[in-house]
Amino acid sequence: MRRRLAVLAALALLTAGCGAEEPSGSGPPRIPDLVLPKWPAEINQDSVSTIAELAESEGVLRSKPDIAELMP
Repeated sequence: MRRRLAVLAALALLTAGCGAEEPSGSGPPRIPDLVLPKWPAEINQDSVSTIAELAESEGVLRSKPDIAELMP
């Protein structure tokens, strides 16, 4: 998981100047079509399961947790 986050961060830094608009004031250039993550109020069990699988495969967790036990 950390590797994937590092890759995403590196890509963001590499593409920050590519096709970005000129800033109107001080600060870094903006990416016009940047897609931000969604943080819904409801818990999505499929998303939680996917995150658990990725955490296990990347070594963040030793084993996949019982999602049903963790869900409200």
